[in-house]
Amino acid sequence: MLLFHGGLPRSGKSYESVVEHLIPAIKKGRKVYARIDGLNFEKIASLAEVTLDRCQDLLQHLTEEQTQHIEQQKFDIGSLIIIDEVQNYWPDKRQPLSAEMTKFVSEHGHQGLDILLMGQEFKDMHKLWKNRVSQKVEFRKLDMVGKAKEYRWILFKAVSPQKFVEVTKGTRPYDEKYFGTYKSFEEGAEGNQLYDDKRANVWNSKAFKLWIPLFGAVFLFAIGYLWWAFYGGGLAEQTTANLPPPPEQKQEIKVPVVAGPPPTVVITQEVLPAKEPEPQKPIDVIDGLSKKYRLRVSAILRSKNSESAMFEWYDDGLKLKERLSLFTLVKLGYTVFIDEDMRYATLTSADGRQYLATQFSTENEGRVPDAKIREVAGYPDRQGFTPPTEENRSSSAGNLADGWGVLGKAPEGVRQPGS
Repeated sequence: MLLFHGGLPRSGKSYESVVEHLIPAIKKGRKVYARIDGLNFEKIASLAEVTLDRCQDLLQHLTEEQTQHIEQQKFDIGSLIIIDEVQNYWPDKRQPLSAEMTKFVSEHGHQGLDILLMGQEFKDMHKLWKNRVSQKVEFRKLDMVGKAKEYRWILFKAVSPQKFVEVTKGTRPYDEKYFGTYKSFEEGAEGNQLYDDKRANVWNSKAFKLWIPLFGAVFLFAIGYLWWAFYGGGLAEQTTANLPPPPEQKQEIKVPVVAGPPPTVVITQEVLPAKEPEPQKPIDVIDGLSKKYRLRVSAILRSKNSESAMFEWYDDGLKLKERLSLFTLVKLGYTVFIDEDMRYATLTSADGRQYLATQFSTENEGRVPDAKIREVAGYPDRQGFTPPTEENRSSSAGNLADGWGVLGKAPEGVRQPGS
């Protein structure tokens, strides 16, 4: 799988690549090749709960030269490759990359390799990489709202080359225990990185400092006044004063009749706790259709900024059973990849199941065209009479002699062959 982390400097993309990808891979014993400056092997080994020797065996730092010629490197099967500032090595340009590089990027999945690319802008890297990114995560700073110790992430899934849909998003705080696992600054730049401009914080604006507190005070005063007026103040007293005095009521004295209490029968029944219903697994409609019927991509529309497609399921008799659009499949949790030449498409579920959709013909097999039947029978077509060949004359001569052919008796006035 090819992943991409994008965002401005200090937005959290390198932090998440180390915390959520590199360290968990080392902890699971997976080989990692990383082009990240200043990796601290001792701290990474401590956080991954492995020995330093084990960490140095699993984690290999890639130099700029090795990264520039990554297609010439030998990687263990099933490894994780992390490359920071990808636009520095393969910038966006019209010229294609070498055949060896194209083969490496196109076939990295055959070796079980996962590649995580990082850059400030998705559009800055070469289209050879962009066309194959299946998941993109954008990172944003939160210092504008006074949360410099947190960052925001938005995850997108690819539905076709360079076309993504938003899946989920959230915020995450920086954990100080991971600080120092990699180098965020060049030597000597640590103290000069952050330029603090208080005007960039929305909480320091005039609206938050003056107008919002003022409106809040007016609102609280209005609520308090209304409460006093209706429940404890003038309106309640005025309403009571304007009411007429209540009429005199005669008091009726009732003498109670005392009788013995009737016998009471108490029936107790043990109440059993209700059983919680067992959770049912969600029904995957696409999986059921694709296992039972044949999947076909019937239409593909592609423009500069959008893409659409229609998928159909047919039974063995080529009878249409279901038709769904690309938008519906994405909403059902499927990732759709359409070939650049629009010859086929693949549907991938959230748990990795894949189904292939081709453009197979929907005509019934074994059916002879009408034109061929007319030719064999010697029946006149739209342009006139088409005589039979010597090859089929012997089989149909007997019927043609008396005016009968494959399609029935010829109409009167139509000349028969040989007559």
